[in-house]
Amino acid sequence: MPFDQHLLVSAIAPRAILVEGFNKGWFDTYGEFLSLQAASPVWKFLGQKGLPNVSWPDNYDTSAIGPRVGYVRRDGEHGIAAIDWQWMLHFFESI
Repeated sequence: MPFDQHLLVSAIAPRAILVEGFNKGWFDTYGEFLSLQAASPVWKFLGQKGLPNVSWPDNYDTSAIGPRVGYVRRDGEHGIAAIDWQWMLHFFESI
């Protein structure tokens, strides 16, 4: 694409977004996290909380899930696992 992913993510603001990464070679999980970090100031500009100020979280570490912007990653296969449902439901119940 002729633009960076954080610009696309920024267009979602001020709506809530949760990005879940999977540790597979063809996924750029660190890039996903960096995109959310780079887009986070847009939520702040619009009076919302952005991504929590944490370093790239380990697998299953939910410290990067804020009230409006969140990131979490896990091991396992691509697709939706039970833990994904738990993270999604908890995130969207809190907004």
